[in-house]
Amino acid sequence: MTRLKLSMNDLARVNEEISSSSMDQMHFVEVDHGQYAESKKNLIQIAATNAQVKDSLYGLAGRGFHLYKSDGTTSWFVAQRKIVDLWHRVRQGELSVADSGLIYTMSSNIDLDQCKSMLVIFSSIADDINKSSLSRYFEPNFKSVHKFVPDDTLVLRIADIGGVVGGFYMPTTFDPLSASKVSNLIEAMISRHGIDRKRVVLYGASKGGTGSLYHALMSGLTCVSVDPVVHDSLYEQTYNDSHWTAGSLFTLKKEEEFNQMVTSYSSRERADYESIGVVCSPRSPLFDSITEFTDKIPQDSARVFISNNPKIDSHPGVSRETLRTVTGLINSYLLGIRTEPGKVHF
Repeated sequence: MTRLKLSMNDLARVNEEISSSSMDQMHFVEVDHGQYAESKKNLIQIAATNAQVKDSLYGLAGRGFHLYKSDGTTSWFVAQRKIVDLWHRVRQGELSVADSGLIYTMSSNIDLDQCKSMLVIFSSIADDINKSSLSRYFEPNFKSVHKFVPDDTLVLRIADIGGVVGGFYMPTTFDPLSASKVSNLIEAMISRHGIDRKRVVLYGASKGGTGSLYHALMSGLTCVSVDPVVHDSLYEQTYNDSHWTAGSLFTLKKEEEFNQMVTSYSSRERADYESIGVVCSPRSPLFDSITEFTDKIPQDSARVFISNNPKIDSHPGVSRETLRTVTGLINSYLLGIRTEPGKVHF
């Protein structure tokens, strides 16, 4: 048997089954939550206001099961290893699968083998953070990017399958090697297409900013990271743990991961082209945690761009209102042109 049916009417059995060794053989889990049918919500949405349901969903995610469908009374979950067989975009060839199981896309305006630069786009949290579709792990940010970068730019997008609403491209307890898989895929594409490392840029905003910053520190590549989430406390305490980090889904807290990463980065020899570019704003609630972290980055590598645009009224507003500046930075770095280190207010 590879399919398990559970009912939220019997939470004791739900939690018992989730913690049992038999879960390793399961491909799909079907959870009946008909007692909440009036709400017409999926299990993620129900968990936002029900602590017991939330504990169960933490358990499912910790075993590598991801919500892919719901009809308001039942939510269906798929084991991470079976996503490539289920996701129709993979089956239809729209999405590629690496040997490691990572799902990604590659595109360019010209033949891939003629590309001279590479832009890696890390996905933000989905616009509909709690949607039932697997597409919440692969938000298509900056869809029109090819109009604004050199024609010889290869664009690599990597899905972020992990946790409940994303793994932030960092190690999770279910897959401690997830970050290494991302790094290995990027390095493989650099090697396969003969891209000069000076012309590789890692870009993302919010959760994608977390991923681009983390992997720039990890790999020594250049990043343009927009308002990255580098500390878990705000979303846990103020936004009802909406990023699902308060439990044990991640091997370390973000602040611990980043402190370890910047310590390692600071202690090793660095190439002269390495640039850690971070775009942020004092008008975002993440500003203090971001600037506290960027102050730890070696001064010869850190480029911090601080926007005081009055149109920025929240965290999402940073990426929206700085897009022109961000596009300029991306293009400069793709061409191998470096900005001076330090802080710039604009």
